[in-house]
Amino acid sequence: MKLGGEPVSSGIVCSVAEGATLNPPYRMLTRSYERHLRATNKAPMTVVACMAAIDGLGALLADHGMRTDPAAITREHVEAFISFILTRAKPATALNRSRALGTHFRWTFRVGLQSDKTKSYLTAVKDPGLIGNASIAAER
Repeated sequence: MKLGGEPVSSGIVCSVAEGATLNPPYRMLTRSYERHLRATNKAPMTVVACMAAIDGLGALLADHGMRTDPAAITREHVEAFISFILTRAKPATALNRSRALGTHFRWTFRVGLQSDKTKSYLTAVKDPGLIGNASIAAER
């Protein structure tokens, strides 16, 4: 994405492994959410941060051969992504990605596109301490 003529880095990027692809519903939902963010006049960097989190989650799932169907994404998938981010970036970056995913999942619930399987994840977003606990558990 370009902002003011300058390319904007979205920070931690997970590249999708060769042969692994995001399924069309995941890509369509992501782009629909991006349109929603732009339509609600979110700041360009907010859009970039949210898309980095959503694309990164999808890439991590695809890299590990997990389903990228939006209805199949669970709290454990999101926690694995946050743990992955914590191994490569500062805790503030992980918190930023976590909050971006939280707003995305709340939006999917509101428009009726997500099941209750990920709903417990929203509790972790409201309590950032749980995110740190997820990274500690992942190290064991």
